[in-house]
Amino acid sequence: MRRSHRIFFAAVTLLTVLATAESRPALAASSAPVDHLTVDSRSPSGTNSVSLVAGVQYVVTARGKFLNLTYGVAGVRNGVEQSTADAECTQLNPDPTYQRSRFVLLEPSGDPVDLYVGGQNVDWTALNPDALGCSSSHEYQITYVPEVSGPLNFAVHELDNGSYGDNQGTLDVTIDPKNVQVDTLSVPTNAAGAVSNISLDPSKNYRVEVGGLWLTQGAVPIFADAECSNIGTPTPGLANMWDATTPMDPTDDVLDLYVNGKPVTWTPLTATAAGCNDTDHTYTYSIPAGTSGPLGLRVNDTYFGDNQGSLDAVIYEVAPSGAAAGPVALPQVSLAESVTVNANNPSGATALTPVQSGRQYLLKATGVASWGGGQTDAECSTLGSGNSWLANRFAPVAPATDLLDLVVNGNVVTWSPTAGNLADGCNEVDHTYQYTFVASATGQLNFRVNDTFFADNGGSLVVQVFAVDEIPMGTLVIDSADPGGIDTPPLAVGAHYRFEISGTYNYWTGNPLWTADAECSAENAVNFIDHRYAGMTPFADVLDVYVDGGPITWKPLSGTGVCDAGHKYTATVAVSPGARTHLNVADIQYNENSGRLVVQLYAVLH
Repeated sequence: MRRSHRIFFAAVTLLTVLATAESRPALAASSAPVDHLTVDSRSPSGTNSVSLVAGVQYVVTARGKFLNLTYGVAGVRNGVEQSTADAECTQLNPDPTYQRSRFVLLEPSGDPVDLYVGGQNVDWTALNPDALGCSSSHEYQITYVPEVSGPLNFAVHELDNGSYGDNQGTLDVTIDPKNVQVDTLSVPTNAAGAVSNISLDPSKNYRVEVGGLWLTQGAVPIFADAECSNIGTPTPGLANMWDATTPMDPTDDVLDLYVNGKPVTWTPLTATAAGCNDTDHTYTYSIPAGTSGPLGLRVNDTYFGDNQGSLDAVIYEVAPSGAAAGPVALPQVSLAESVTVNANNPSGATALTPVQSGRQYLLKATGVASWGGGQTDAECSTLGSGNSWLANRFAPVAPATDLLDLVVNGNVVTWSPTAGNLADGCNEVDHTYQYTFVASATGQLNFRVNDTFFADNGGSLVVQVFAVDEIPMGTLVIDSADPGGIDTPPLAVGAHYRFEISGTYNYWTGNPLWTADAECSAENAVNFIDHRYAGMTPFADVLDVYVDGGPITWKPLSGTGVCDAGHKYTATVAVSPGARTHLNVADIQYNENSGRLVVQLYAVLH
């Protein structure tokens, strides 16, 4: 950097600077864990990690399981019956299997008992997955890329704070760096800079990590790194110091490292208040998908003749975060029976349809009844003329009995409100509650208001009994341009699974109106028919979605025809002979295709 008056350094100062620049270690992916946490299942606030760096890719691993008693069979809350959970799946006695989203019907917008990350529901990927997509070793992983720097919170998610008291146990969480290194280069501080050896793929995300300190011996001695500089000494650094102090350098971010000819904000891995890294001068910058071609790195200066030293750069490929869960698919249920429970009947009401041992059910209770001192619903009650609803109102005088609640086969259960003040467990909006359980024996269900005196009661509650027929196992995406298609997670041989597939794709890039879905195709995006090109290709049903290498009949989810106007279809298959099922678009010229189909996978329970 040229100035009107040149100041010469002492020889010892110059040698020190050069030694610093030349002896710095090359950047490399760290193998040591960033953090190791223990998450208490009883804590609503969970545990915070150390500060993570925005744009850096991390692999988060959660291990272990804990007792979750709130949702135990028959609603026993004091350890008599136990269900266990891990980061993603839950077991509910007497059903020994672990299931993803087992209690999602109680909170459709969330996922109770899962391990949340940053306050959000995430899709944990099972290590050693079983036939229901859960980890047989209770180990799960996600890839996480923070949008902003800072600590990351991990907490077990419950319906309300009162549900934490019955949990027992901890989960072990490890955060590791995941750096897929694709290129390294040394960036000289001359006018040419450096260009990457690789060309960026516009479909991928990248991160550039730059370290080092260099010297410009102009009118004043200046030390600089990728983002900051200082006069006479490397620290404390100041970001954009020349932009703020002089009009002699009108260009942006003088002395900073430019990316593809433009100024960027480099994020320090160890930050000072000024936004610099005075510790090891290492910075990172994220490049979102959409950038293609080689990556150019060059120091921005007005004169390069007196610059000395270089910067080290590493380019990493960064996978999408994969942390945030997509829309939650709900278990599929069928109404078995609706039962009216009169509040003044000591015997209550018994459902005619028996529940089956080992099968999962959802109970939905609605309505308001009266008792001698106020009103009651399935879980809460009022006292006197006031309208304050309270759960377990009489606990001080009748502990563990939940007087006035709706009991199931004589057992107190925890009814979850579907609306209202979820924090206190009451639904003052429409007095609708839900409860999920697995039947321990085949037999009928009895419902009654839990009272000691029935003569002054009035009104009734209505209970609907739903059988859980299918549980969601995850979402798959079929790329119509990929002849390889996709594989499901490991499935149980002989078990039945249902695929629900939706969407359309274009099978001729030259004509965007030539589209197809899982079963039918159109040449004008309006007239969808089946077997449009029958006999013209080796495939029996070209353009359809094949399962395990062969055609199947996809049934429309709406209407009685062959093709679905909403492009949604379903099919149930028995997995045989392998433990994975393969799906792909059947075509002969995949490079003409574009678009994706979305598949929701369900395990059929009965």
